[in-house]
Amino acid sequence: MRSTIFQSLLAIGSLRSVVAQYAFSVPEPAVADFNSINDVVQGTVVNIVWLANSTYQPTLTGQQLLDSNGDISVWITSYNNNDYTHCLTPSANSESGGSWAWNITLSDDDIDANGGKFVYRLKPTVASQNSPFNITEDECPSRGFIIRKAADVAASSSASVAAAASAARKSASTAVITVTKSGQAAASATGSAASTGASTGASTGAATGAAKTGFPTNTSIGTPSPSNGGGLSGGAKAGIAIGVIALVGIAAIAAFFLWRRQRNNAAGTKAAELSGTTQYAPAPAMNDKHVYGYMDHPHNAAPVELADSQHQAPVELPAYNK
Repeated sequence: MRSTIFQSLLAIGSLRSVVAQYAFSVPEPAVADFNSINDVVQGTVVNIVWLANSTYQPTLTGQQLLDSNGDISVWITSYNNNDYTHCLTPSANSESGGSWAWNITLSDDDIDANGGKFVYRLKPTVASQNSPFNITEDECPSRGFIIRKAADVAASSSASVAAAASAARKSASTAVITVTKSGQAAASATGSAASTGASTGASTGAATGAAKTGFPTNTSIGTPSPSNGGGLSGGAKAGIAIGVIALVGIAAIAAFFLWRRQRNNAAGTKAAELSGTTQYAPAPAMNDKHVYGYMDHPHNAAPVELADSQHQAPVELPAYNK
């Protein structure tokens, strides 16, 4: 029976504690204690916001927290015990809720001594910031949160930046250098056909990338080795495409000039015919006996009457009337 009563009291106390944490809006009350969303960093200014007011005061015991003027005090303490306590303000008006900007000035020793775990507490007003913390007074605690040391954050950021830079360099080097199975580095074409004149520059770039990333420093650039996946590389495909386009372009230009030349020749011939200046080959000379079929015989030879076995009489031709 006593055990049941004790467990019921613990449950009620736990419920009141959860409800009391909703007196704050910053830190976020709807997450678990020490959720990273509520982390803060040493040396920065944070804004603490609470909702407790003259009508809403979810304290642990249900007692009134605000004084007659509607004021409360705001504290930060260690989470697990009260080894560290500090009054942020002895009196802040909370009739309609409130907020407080706090510059986190805790030392490294204070943070380390409490494992970085702290909590805000709304309590009745006190005389000054140097007033002692009264553990017996009612309060509204916030969610537990982590204060991170500035040095740790800076080291973490530097490590992240270095890791990102290293990853970027490795990625860039991998894109330029392909390491073959035998351990030799071969240049991999990346989007453009490599020219013979660029061999020296490519060798230097490959050696520099290999030195930075720990790849083998063999900078010989010969015929690219085939990748494990087989097939042509992207660069080779790009080179073939460029060559095909160039050949098509040259053929088109040659065809254009040939067509224009034929057109000009045809136009010149037609113009000559229209102007009457067409040139013809000269007629053979009249004295060219071989052309007209004359037989070879001396010019002074006597005429010879052709033999005619029929001896036909001469026939008079009809007159030609004009």
